[in-house]
Amino acid sequence: METVERRPTSNRDVGAVRVYRLASAEAIHRSASRIARELFGMESLQVARQTFSVHPVSGYLFYSDRGGLWQGEAARGLPPRKDVERLARAFLQEANRRIAGSRALGREGVGPLFPSDVRRVRVGAVVPKGSRRPDHWLCQFAAYLRVDQTHTARVEGALVDVRIGARSRVIGLGSRWRPIAGDVLSDERDRESRKDAIYAAGTGAIHAPEPATLPSIAKPEPAVNVPALEPTGEAHGHDAPPEYVYWLADENAPQTFLSPMYLQQGGEHRGIRAASAHTLNAEIWQRTIGSRIECIAAVAGGSGRYEYQWSYWTPGGFFDKRITMLGTSQVLALDRGSYQILLGVRDRVTGALVQTEKAVYPAP
Repeated sequence: METVERRPTSNRDVGAVRVYRLASAEAIHRSASRIARELFGMESLQVARQTFSVHPVSGYLFYSDRGGLWQGEAARGLPPRKDVERLARAFLQEANRRIAGSRALGREGVGPLFPSDVRRVRVGAVVPKGSRRPDHWLCQFAAYLRVDQTHTARVEGALVDVRIGARSRVIGLGSRWRPIAGDVLSDERDRESRKDAIYAAGTGAIHAPEPATLPSIAKPEPAVNVPALEPTGEAHGHDAPPEYVYWLADENAPQTFLSPMYLQQGGEHRGIRAASAHTLNAEIWQRTIGSRIECIAAVAGGSGRYEYQWSYWTPGGFFDKRITMLGTSQVLALDRGSYQILLGVRDRVTGALVQTEKAVYPAP
């Protein structure tokens, strides 16, 4: 998709929000060995008691040094609690610097792996069962992204865990985060909702995008006959204003953009709806007609010009039949039975992807 560069004409982009283009998880997975060497000095993905891995779909990272974890009463020399957040932040910043400075990783399209704006969720001592002595420290960070010139928003689902052991060493890492390759200026879906929305932080808490990781802003080509947005998963109550968040997909779901959602919570109900032209939300609706089950792709957001891909696996038969690819239309018809249905949707205009899954069986 071609885009037309447009630079902001003022300090405030009225009616537009930032959407973040994600780096290739495939490239990060392909470069796992080199990343392990840069971050932890490992010559392979498994060295003695060290393990490093990258998820092939999402790019989520995992590292464990069992030589420093779960030492029980032998654990000694932990840093004081007041130093843990500083040590964890220093590791993430140095890791980003090392990755950005690697020419080999740069040729693969791999840039900084961790969010530039992280905020502590908690710092706690991890005490093994049956012991009174802490084994190591766990420092957890949430990720935040810039929305416009006056707001930042939390990335729903993002979490970076750093485990600090003896002699202030990083002995564990879990990164539920998708590295960013650039940003796009996207049209808003509901400007009135955003005026009253709850944000993660107010004026003065914005971290300006780094030129090395956030290239020039682009706007998507206009869509033809874009339908009005019909929210799915709507909350059954409006006890509080919606929260404006960026939405991180599950680890096994492909994702091309970190794009914003309105998270509406009322009473016991929770719903989401698209907040930008690059945001998609999909659900699978079903009905039983005679001897057939009909599944319908209910998609909200985006341009309205979608591509569909259905597939399924059957409970109890996954290891025998694997996943079966099905049709590419909005409606799918199946013989009566029990299925685990997968639906992938791609926006033809923006390239945004969304994937959802549902257990489908005949209604009583």
